[in-house]
Amino acid sequence: TVTELCTSLRDRLEQLKGVDVTHHVWTLSGAGQARAKIGEIIQRAKQHVWIKAHHLELEPHREALQAAAARGVTILLVLFGKRRDIERFSFGEKMMLYAHEGDGTIVGLGRHLVTLTVDFEQALIVNMQEESGAYTHSRPVVNLAESLIRHEIYLAEIFGKLGSELNEHFGPALFNLRKKYLPADQAKALAAQLRRS
Repeated sequence: TVTELCTSLRDRLEQLKGVDVTHHVWTLSGAGQARAKIGEIIQRAKQHVWIKAHHLELEPHREALQAAAARGVTILLVLFGKRRDIERFSFGEKMMLYAHEGDGTIVGLGRHLVTLTVDFEQALIVNMQEESGAYTHSRPVVNLAESLIRHEIYLAEIFGKLGSELNEHFGPALFNLRKKYLPADQAKALAAQLRRS
């Protein structure tokens, strides 16, 4: 009968498990799509927003970050750039602001790379120069991105206390250490940048 068929179908449907899509990684193409996704993520944040980026890449999102802080979201930023530019992002008591390694020195892809995590659930990484990136809810990738930002905070705090000793042992911007591990073109660019400053 129709009733028996419907009952059987209902029972079988109840036994099906939903597909977990949190492991997917979505590709972002183009600066416009990346900025739209960054804005959307910040707007939907409930607990925290952690970002490592150059201050210029966050400028279009400054008001959204300010609004998130006003609604009680903890904002933690590790920014590349000059101190006066970084300080423009200091707003609200829920705000934690760090200059990259204590002074905002741009290293490697730092001028164009944005790493963002929200609420221990989402991560976005995008290279704005290449206009490509990825967004995910994948727990391992989110943990990786949050660990990266957390270690940047550790470095900023360590530089705040021991900066002169670190410079003495490893050179400005840890260059003597970095040149061993950075790709050759990035080490060369950092050396040129340090000569100019």
